[in-house]
Amino acid sequence: MAQKPKSGQKPARRDALIDAAERRISAHGYGALRARDIAADVGCALGTIYLAFADLDAVIEAVRERTLARLEANAARAANPGEKPLGALKALARLYFGFARDNPNLWRALFEHRSKRDVCAEERLAPIFALIQARLAALRPSMKPAERRLFAHALFGAVHGIVALGLDEERWGVKIGDVAWQLDALIEAAARA
Repeated sequence: MAQKPKSGQKPARRDALIDAAERRISAHGYGALRARDIAADVGCALGTIYLAFADLDAVIEAVRERTLARLEANAARAANPGEKPLGALKALARLYFGFARDNPNLWRALFEHRSKRDVCAEERLAPIFALIQARLAALRPSMKPAERRLFAHALFGAVHGIVALGLDEERWGVKIGDVAWQLDALIEAAARA
């Protein structure tokens, strides 16, 4: 007679699978992720992955959720409420760049991987947009909430673009050391607009 799994064993196995997938994505990118490699890393049968996840996209989505949670936690710390709004926005932009620079493959998986489970960017990034909007409200109190929402999206998009180009120094010729200056200049220009 087979023993019942111990309480918590399934979540522990699921976490181990996510850990293995995260390491592989971090090292090789989400496009190189293979179920057989994850199973080998964890020391389980291939079918075990599909007992915990519907498919490989669901594994990648779990890694994306974990990555986004880390990014959000770091952003909340960077956007120190005691900091002046302009300084907080600069800190958020620099944090975003540092996160992407230090975790390029995980960062790319957040924005490049497509699956049937995807939600719109506004939903996925709502906590980060809220941080930006709160700092904009303090910086530009006369701005209407709907305008502030759109401005926050535009600012995030501009920061994201600078970061994406900065990470591809070879192709775009933007020196990685210049990215922080560009981000600061963008935030300062946005504050004056």
